[in-house]
Amino acid sequence: MIDTAGSGVQLDANVAGEAKVTGATQSNLLGEFTGRFYQLEQGKHLGANDQNAALVHKTFAEKNDIKPGDKLDITKDGRRVTVTVMGIFSGKGEKPAVLQSDMAENHLITNLAAAQQLTGSQQLTERHISPVNPHQLKSLTDRAKSLPNVDWKNLAWTDNGAVFAGVLQNIAGIQNILTIATICAAAAGLAVLPLVLVFWARGRLHEIGILLSIGTSKGRLSGNSWAELAIIALRLGSVFAAAIGSVASSQISTALTAQTGPNQRTEKTAVQAAPPATYLQAFAFGYVVVLLLAIAAAPRQSCANHDSNF
Repeated sequence: MIDTAGSGVQLDANVAGEAKVTGATQSNLLGEFTGRFYQLEQGKHLGANDQNAALVHKTFAEKNDIKPGDKLDITKDGRRVTVTVMGIFSGKGEKPAVLQSDMAENHLITNLAAAQQLTGSQQLTERHISPVNPHQLKSLTDRAKSLPNVDWKNLAWTDNGAVFAGVLQNIAGIQNILTIATICAAAAGLAVLPLVLVFWARGRLHEIGILLSIGTSKGRLSGNSWAELAIIALRLGSVFAAAIGSVASSQISTALTAQTGPNQRTEKTAVQAAPPATYLQAFAFGYVVVLLLAIAAAPRQSCANHDSNF
């Protein structure tokens, strides 16, 4: 075990050799990891399907020459379980340690079944519940508190969403600003694009007149115009929109994360790109708008072409 050097506390021999064992179905959801007190250095986190697996501290692993894949025997009150080291983590606990079992260096994290085998009990000390949709948190809380056969006098329900209230308010404010900006940009585009299409058609009157004079049909000319618009929208509009959107979302996410204080620790994760379906929906909407406006400008283009031939 790692010694509590400098603590000034003389420990009994029966207590000094004990370690802390925590069983979890998903180790990455433990408060030490989500609060960024622990960081996984090697290997992988424990999942719900892992059996007889464990995570150990980096200092403990270095002192005992342990690496991922090695096996450890853990005993408690005559019960014994053998686990395989799946990963190594680093970091310190939230509070200063007095006993060896309180030290992060002597903290062993195992799968839930292994820890229950050591204690000889199937009871849980705590359960973490996370809704898929954060807007369902209130209804989930109400449903949980109304469950029958649950003794809430001996159980405590903790809603850690209040810890992130400041961050959630910032996100809501940014969402409102982006929604207003999107509506304004769309309105400006709808107002300007028809004028652009009309001027674009008028600037090509001579070219259109020559094509009509050699027998090119108006339907083919309209099809060519729509094809050109589609290519411009695909190459320029879509590419620039996707690039600018990715950069803007990354900057906004970084700014929001930077505003979290010491009491609002969050797990550091990479900014994930929007699903491809979201991009496809946005592009499809833009292409439909361009197509409709091109159709609206087509009669003016035809009339202008007809007058030029005369």
